[in-house]
Amino acid sequence: MAAVAGSVAEEILAAMMREAPLDRAYVNNGGDIALHLAEGEHFTVGMTDRPDQFGVMRTMIIRAGDPSRGVATSGCRGRSFSLGIADAVTVLARTAAQADAANVQFLSSGILATRSPMTLETCSMLVSKPGPSR
Repeated sequence: MAAVAGSVAEEILAAMMREAPLDRAYVNNGGDIALHLAEGEHFTVGMTDRPDQFGVMRTMIIRAGDPSRGVATSGCRGRSFSLGIADAVTVLARTAAQADAANVQFLSSGILATRSPMTLETCSMLVSKPGPSR
């Protein structure tokens, strides 16, 4: 079921784009985000290392000229099963489906397989190591 939420976000975004001329838009499907950025636009992504608490650990700016148009975040306190690898993992990729699939692959194995079409060349990750038991 990897990439389903990211793919749905992409489809909804595509439908929005067909209906209206948008300079900047995003669809967040439970942490899997599809982005549209026209020239000169940007999107700021806020990330947290403790999904169960308020607060932003870091922000990243995705600019129109950047290749990333997909963001996926999962962790042990959400709907994802992380095997204790991380409290949260955020992946940026060319599409939301790719970010979603890479995120699932990382959380289930702790690595991005070298034979995967989604290597670190196409994905960027921020991994928050597991905190103390709660």
